[in-house]
Amino acid sequence: ADRKDTVMHTLYLLFSEGYNSTHPDKLIRHDLCEEAMRLCLLLTKNNLTDSPAVNALLALMCLQASRADARLDEHGNIVLLQDQNRERWNKALIEKANEFLDKSGEGDEFSEYHLEAAIAATHAHAKTFEQTNWLRIVELYQILLALKPDPVVELNLAIALGKAQSVEVGLQRLRNIKGLEQNSIYHAALGDFHAQLQQPEKAITFYQKALSLTQLKAEKVLLQTKMVGLQ
Repeated sequence: ADRKDTVMHTLYLLFSEGYNSTHPDKLIRHDLCEEAMRLCLLLTKNNLTDSPAVNALLALMCLQASRADARLDEHGNIVLLQDQNRERWNKALIEKANEFLDKSGEGDEFSEYHLEAAIAATHAHAKTFEQTNWLRIVELYQILLALKPDPVVELNLAIALGKAQSVEVGLQRLRNIKGLEQNSIYHAALGDFHAQLQQPEKAITFYQKALSLTQLKAEKVLLQTKMVGLQ
């Protein structure tokens, strides 16, 4: 029992590396995602390790993996969430995720994996991007931030606030985050907010900063496409 949290965190990192790979030419490493899910499934099969948190983690993995085929186009370019064809999401995996998420509610254990899975489920159950329950996502990120203070969680909360309330609110929250000065996603998010506010010069400045901080080919193409669209 004293090693379970470390094992779960390791599997979470393994899946994360597969889902958003640091490999310059491979945004998604399906082999790593599948191995993390296989090992996590084994934990649910063992009475000593089957727990609400383990089931929440597996639900999260299933939900994230369900979108894999829609995240890249035929040329390997990134397709943003709002542009993804939801018909390409793996409905069987979403159903399995629902089962694991239901099971994660049994008992009195509550973890960050429950919250992350709930956020992913909110996205998965929205029929369209416009129908996403952003207020619920904001609430979940606020609870997650209280449970796990982390600048990346703050980043995601700021983006959600920009959808649930206003671009200005999200941008202000984003500006207040410390510790992400060398994070390309952070600067790209700043660029996105300024682009939405019809401030192309500021947006391009942040996109260029993000471009200088990433080694990922697909991310570079996406940033360059955004900049071209503003010129």
